[in-house]
Amino acid sequence: MSLDITHNLTGFDKLLDACKDGIQEELAERVAKDMEPYVPKDTGALRGTVKVSKDEIVYPMRYAAPVYDMPDGTHWTTAGTGGKWFEEAKSHHMNDWNGTVAESIARQIRR
Repeated sequence: MSLDITHNLTGFDKLLDACKDGIQEELAERVAKDMEPYVPKDTGALRGTVKVSKDEIVYPMRYAAPVYDMPDGTHWTTAGTGGKWFEEAKSHHMNDWNGTVAESIARQIRR
């Protein structure tokens, strides 16, 4: 005996597509907030310039990319900060980010 179950998820896919922008934006805002403590501070200029959209998080200062790529062992003026701040935040907050997405999906679907 075999049992075949088929679900038509077309309506759900359309709903999820309609909610995608809001979900991405909420996640980007959360990631930027969680990254901030790991972004080198010194004068605070780099942290203060972050631009967040649903598609990306950008630090537009011309020195942001070289600072991000600095090797481990570089002396930083603010403890706990350094290059590769996204990776550092991800190692501490990935479960939180997954939760943010789940909560956002639930909120968007209820609308």
